[in-house]
Amino acid sequence: MSTVGLERAPKHRHSKPATPSVVRNRIAAMQELCRPDREALLFVPGVDGKFNDGARKALNYLLYGCSGLEILESARHNPEQEELLVVVSAGTCFLYVGSAEVHEKLLPLVGEVAGLQLFTTTEEEASDMDLSEERKILSFLEMIESFNAVGTELTPLAGGAEPSDKDRTMEVESWPLIQVYGVEELGNRGFFTMRHAVSDVAGELRSVYSRLDRHAAETVATSHVDLLAFHWETAVSVLDMHTPHERLSVAEQSVAEPLLSFFSYGLLRTADAQEQEWRRPRVAFGGATNDRRAGNGARTVKSGGEDGKVAVHVVMEAAEPNGPVQLARTLFLSSGGAAQRARTFDWDANEVLDADDNRLLRAGRSANARCLMAAYRAVMRVHG
Repeated sequence: MSTVGLERAPKHRHSKPATPSVVRNRIAAMQELCRPDREALLFVPGVDGKFNDGARKALNYLLYGCSGLEILESARHNPEQEELLVVVSAGTCFLYVGSAEVHEKLLPLVGEVAGLQLFTTTEEEASDMDLSEERKILSFLEMIESFNAVGTELTPLAGGAEPSDKDRTMEVESWPLIQVYGVEELGNRGFFTMRHAVSDVAGELRSVYSRLDRHAAETVATSHVDLLAFHWETAVSVLDMHTPHERLSVAEQSVAEPLLSFFSYGLLRTADAQEQEWRRPRVAFGGATNDRRAGNGARTVKSGGEDGKVAVHVVMEAAEPNGPVQLARTLFLSSGGAAQRARTFDWDANEVLDADDNRLLRAGRSANARCLMAAYRAVMRVHG
């Protein structure tokens, strides 16, 4: 494999736009989270929800075709979302659209959603900001009134602590749209959280976002796989760029660095980074390959084998961050033959010799490599 250059790095590509069937299926996936003690999911984006990040991610998933890591990386503030409110229940989806332009864009997308109730403004209301805000408030009250318990994604607490009932109440009650809920002129309903129990569904939403539906699979195949493949090839090139003699000094951490950087960068803005640690890429030489806790260290090819001898194989494991793609390969550092070691020279044309120039030892390593190759082929036949 040839050395990979930066010019070969794939350009970032966004997910394809959502289609009516994608919107229908993803709303149905959200509806699966509704149950008797959580009758509906509430998403209030933009300034009305104090720029709630969970609402932004939900709308990017439901209406804009985002998948996996792109849900987290998409623009923090989309002006279109200021015009939207969404309430999803087991049998109904309520959607408020406050802009004629956004309404025209989204209407074809939501046509296949069963039980959809669409709220919007009249031309007169759309031209008057006060009337438009009043229509949004009245629509919200109608959308939410029949539900006693709602779920939404709340802001994670520092240190990953579980939010208390007080934390949930204070955050939701701080949203501007929620603050008008108890206004006397609108019916004097009191505090929103006194009439509607609120639960945090962040973890369950993450599981929905990570599902590999057809639309997400297309994104993985056209973008995510390319990015992971680029970093994989860069890692392998660390071994490939050296002569067999120079390769003896290559360390696990040098090979793993491209894969680890890609994975770690993708976790910078995710709330479940700790939960994904088990997927962290790993490179292990020789005797360390059977130990899940080993790898990515200073161990070199020269000393990574059995009893501190030269390693004859390496195991590489990689994963895309916040996505479903994982791969692992066993690469052999020996051809299984015990031919004369290639002669190497320094810059002064002096031949370089070391303790490894021992045909008997190399014959033993070659036999070991052939045994491992036979075992590898047997495993592939069974599971292939």
